[in-house]
Amino acid sequence: MSKVEWFRRTTWTAADAADFAAHLKRSRSDFHKAQYLHIQAGHLHAVGVPELTAVALGLLDQLVTDWPSESQLSIAHAQRAQCLVDLGRSAEALDAYREALLAGLHRLLDVHGEEGYLATWVRFPFPSHRLAQLRALL
Repeated sequence: MSKVEWFRRTTWTAADAADFAAHLKRSRSDFHKAQYLHIQAGHLHAVGVPELTAVALGLLDQLVTDWPSESQLSIAHAQRAQCLVDLGRSAEALDAYREALLAGLHRLLDVHGEEGYLATWVRFPFPSHRLAQLRALL
C-alpha cells in the first residue's frame, strides 16, 4: 500500500499538522506553498467533518494571508466560501464568494489584458466598470 502524500491527508492530528508545517516550510516557492495549502484543505474539507472543515478553513486563511499566489487566490476564496457555508457562516461565505469573483477577474485581466480578453471572447467586452463597482463594494 502506498503512503499518502504529505499534502493529501484526511486526518489532522498534532503530528499531522507538525509534519505538514515542516514540509510546507521546505517547499520551493510561494506558489508551491499556496498550492499545497489549497490541496490539503480540499482533502480535509472533503471528509465532511466540521472539525476538519474548520482546519481546512484555517489552511485557506493561511494561503490568503501568507502566500496569496495569484493563480491560487480565486480558488482559495471559493474553497473558503464552501467551508464557511458548511460551517453555517453564510454571511462570511458570501464575502468569500465576492473575493473569489474579484480575484478571478483580476487574474483574467492580468493574464490577458483587455485587448487579449477581447481577442478571445469577441462578443463580450471585459466588464471593467463592473469590476470597479465590485471593488468599491469590497
